[in-house]
Amino acid sequence: MNAEQYARMREAEDTHWWYVGTRAIAADAIGRLALPPGSRILDAGCGTAGNLAMLCRFGSVVGIDVSGLALDLAAARVVTDSASAHRRWFVRASVEQLPLFDRSFDLVTSFEVLYHRAVRDDVAALREFRRALRPGGYVLLRLPAFEWLRGAHDRAVHTERRYTAAGLATKLDQAGFQLVDVTHVNALLLPVVVLKRAVERLTGAVGDDLAPTPGFVDAVCRAALAIERRVLRLRRLPLGVSLQAIARRVD
Repeated sequence: MNAEQYARMREAEDTHWWYVGTRAIAADAIGRLALPPGSRILDAGCGTAGNLAMLCRFGSVVGIDVSGLALDLAAARVVTDSASAHRRWFVRASVEQLPLFDRSFDLVTSFEVLYHRAVRDDVAALREFRRALRPGGYVLLRLPAFEWLRGAHDRAVHTERRYTAAGLATKLDQAGFQLVDVTHVNALLLPVVVLKRAVERLTGAVGDDLAPTPGFVDAVCRAALAIERRVLRLRRLPLGVSLQAIARRVD
């Protein structure tokens, strides 16, 4: 992504309803994994570190990203969050070539990364995640769903690929993982997103989905994702704007 997009992400990810809601959904899912005490966590493609404070609740965290600018913004965040600063480390690297020892982590997370055009081979990246995991360790992925939802935001953030649940499950299998769960996320707001994408195609609109939303709209969107978080404790969602998958290294 370009510098402007990273700056917009850093500004939005602490308060924007989408970041707040999907982060809470991921935290719920991680909490159900029963990770061992003192777990080591890798956030592969950590960006500007919006998820690291949440991940620190579950163990010590290493964040890697290919962008030096993103890591500079992440490091600046740590300075303002001294309570967990000692539990965070950052490394500049590609998700396709992790400069990390084999079998080093209990959990690898990757939020909205493998879709990007800079990732030439997403299955190769998944194999790297598996290599870095201890036997029995988990990977948690969040990725954009459905090619027919491609829109202006995808152009702004350089989306190379969007995923289906079946396609993502196949890629995880090719990388040697055992699928634990895959579900859609952001289902209740799917009709709104479909309408937005249709308007973008008709008008040729440009931009991204990170613009501030009015207070009432923000509250409604947060409530929708909060409802989904509770539903996902009981069942999968068959449709949605994003996918969340959990898989395990079994050997």
